[in-house]
Amino acid sequence: MKRNNGSRVFPLDFFLHEDSEYHKAIFIGNINSDKLWETDDILKIPKIFAAEIDRIIRHCDELMLFLAGINDIVVLSHPLDNAFSDYLASYGFDVPQIEVIEQGLSYPTAGQGVLNDCGLIKRLSAYSGKNGDKCREIVSLVPYECTYEEEGIAQCIGAKLFSCGHKLNAEVNNKAFARKLAEEMGMPVLRGQLCNDLSEIISTYDKLNKYFDKIVLKELYGSSGRGLTLIENKKQLDSICKMIERRETNCKKKLLVEGWYDRAYSYNCQFLVDDTIIPYCYSQQLLVNGIFMGSVFPPKMFGDEYLIGRQMEQALEIALKVSEYGYRGIIGIDSLITNLGDVFPCIEINARINFSTIYFAVMKFLENPAVLICKWYQINLTFGISFEELLNILGEEKYDKSTKRGYFIISFGCVNANILPDYNSDPVTGRVYVAIAGENAHDALDQASHLESRILIYNSK
Repeated sequence: MKRNNGSRVFPLDFFLHEDSEYHKAIFIGNINSDKLWETDDILKIPKIFAAEIDRIIRHCDELMLFLAGINDIVVLSHPLDNAFSDYLASYGFDVPQIEVIEQGLSYPTAGQGVLNDCGLIKRLSAYSGKNGDKCREIVSLVPYECTYEEEGIAQCIGAKLFSCGHKLNAEVNNKAFARKLAEEMGMPVLRGQLCNDLSEIISTYDKLNKYFDKIVLKELYGSSGRGLTLIENKKQLDSICKMIERRETNCKKKLLVEGWYDRAYSYNCQFLVDDTIIPYCYSQQLLVNGIFMGSVFPPKMFGDEYLIGRQMEQALEIALKVSEYGYRGIIGIDSLITNLGDVFPCIEINARINFSTIYFAVMKFLENPAVLICKWYQINLTFGISFEELLNILGEEKYDKSTKRGYFIISFGCVNANILPDYNSDPVTGRVYVAIAGENAHDALDQASHLESRILIYNSK
């Protein structure tokens, strides 16, 4: 099950306008770096277990392996587990060259870790000939998302940055930008507003509470539901406001406050945006209380084909509009269809690599099974587990190349992410990221339910 002799899956060549015999990419999975886009006028809501979740997300960098080709480089904040690497190889996956940031997880972001690792900078520079070595390749730095740190890295190593600049990336990824753009284009938006201080947050809550059972507070940055706080009553809001007042000397900061809609479907539509714009991939999103759990391919397995087609048309309109701001790169547009049939075409704009970009690459590697569910499960640990132990927990129904069904593990680092050197056996959480291939929707859902049952049994021990 080779992936075209180890060729790169990420469509980098679409964006290259220079002739070269070879193109080499350096991928950095700086998945939690969106916090570097934040400005002083943006409100952050303190969250319990934020550090645990952050450590898990940092270990998601190994998902970038699926975008790279065998001749590319993937920069990780931690070493790849040998047993997991052997597991990938057993399926014919050509693991690209890996460079590990020295003490990478001790830094708040992968980018900061790279910039402080002189040895790594020197090794990466050698690929582009910055050290004086002869080089006949175009070397591109491909981050998950672009901040000023990745701009600095590209400059240090002499690589072409796959980005249109951190300032434009910060603007387009801002949730308030997506809301304003949709309004300007005459598209419906979720009921609510951008608030500028605590008094506006409280007054907006009071207005929305007449129509909604729940209200959601949205930080302007934070993907996969990390920036959402669901409010179920006024007492809960008052508690959060008091906490903010204790932590913030200046409460005149921006936050989105919107009504909570019960969803029927949520979709992610991605495009490659350059001089031309072409569709790249389309998936249904799996969400639990706004938290992104995974993706389903193809989306028509669980949705209305007419609505899906309409969503794709509107997503293309949004991508075209964003391109007028000068944005170039991959873009994902999230939409929502409620259980009452209301359609909101632009809930969020992800002007970066998306998780579903990676899941789409996984689907290609697995040779396009009829239905693919990519998702994560929470696992509760009181001690670290090996990759072999994880396989025993998940069971025998592993992915079979001939039948194109079964589960395939796509990340192992996130499992033990919170087992730290000074760990004292207190319960912690990890995540198991898997792809579940089925012959049809029912088969895939049945397998997903079976995996969940096995993990719940383990978690209850």
